[in-house]
Amino acid sequence: MERSNSTTESALYGRPPNTDNDYWIVKAILFHNGLADADPVDGLPFEPFPPFSDETRSGSIIAAVTISIFVIVSITATRLVARKTIKTSSLGWDDALISAAALAGVAFFSIIGALVSYAGAGRHLFSNTYQQYYWLTRLGTIGGMVHYVTAGLTKFAIILFNVRLTGSTSKIWKVVHLSCFVVVLAWLLTALFGTVMACKPYGTAMDYVAFGKALPHAKCNSNNMRLGLALQILHALLDWIVLAIPVIILVRLQMAWPKKLQCIIPLAVGTLSAVGASKRIYDQYNPHPDLS
Repeated sequence: MERSNSTTESALYGRPPNTDNDYWIVKAILFHNGLADADPVDGLPFEPFPPFSDETRSGSIIAAVTISIFVIVSITATRLVARKTIKTSSLGWDDALISAAALAGVAFFSIIGALVSYAGAGRHLFSNTYQQYYWLTRLGTIGGMVHYVTAGLTKFAIILFNVRLTGSTSKIWKVVHLSCFVVVLAWLLTALFGTVMACKPYGTAMDYVAFGKALPHAKCNSNNMRLGLALQILHALLDWIVLAIPVIILVRLQMAWPKKLQCIIPLAVGTLSAVGASKRIYDQYNPHPDLS
């Protein structure tokens, strides 16, 4: 079958491939769905769940991305200006890390914007082409790694903030902070290397063309789903732990409650991350039947 030349457009998801890249993408999709022996020339034996709707949510996603970036930049800038102008406070490593986390967060939401613009995110899967699906998986995987970096840097920043609160007055708190730091570092490295090494040849988990070409010798780790769930659970637990520690410390400090609340309330914003991580775990156990 002559599949394409340079001017042929990619076929819609589910249909027989139009281009060479389509062929390899279909081959990879079939493998990941337990249909390694199926012929990619015939396309995918999947049908969208009825009722099929070609509606798009790209506008609302772009709006959410824009608002999220604005909130990240505004909160981080306000924090840095406040720390710089207040005489009794000074900038520290926690501020540097939270600034790095903010930059990573902006990059993460920018990738989501790119998913909408180039990968058809916000539309039904069967309304997109195989080439768009390729970028959906590629950019989506890269975005997931950037999300891990953002979450890790934020956790490190909170840990260093906790170190500021306790100082060097207690060996117990030193052990707690160091333990949290080590666990977060191990979690971050496992998440990043686990993503890159999810399939062999390494890196092909985010490149369906390369993975399709590597078949039948390519393979993926059978424990990828379990590892992903374990990382999500640990992500949520670490969020709650590193956020609970400063609250415990501040409650015990000898200071007026209005001032304590001024310190505690900003930490409440961080609970959004913990709630989001917990929600992803719930969704993992209660997936929507139509994942397209």
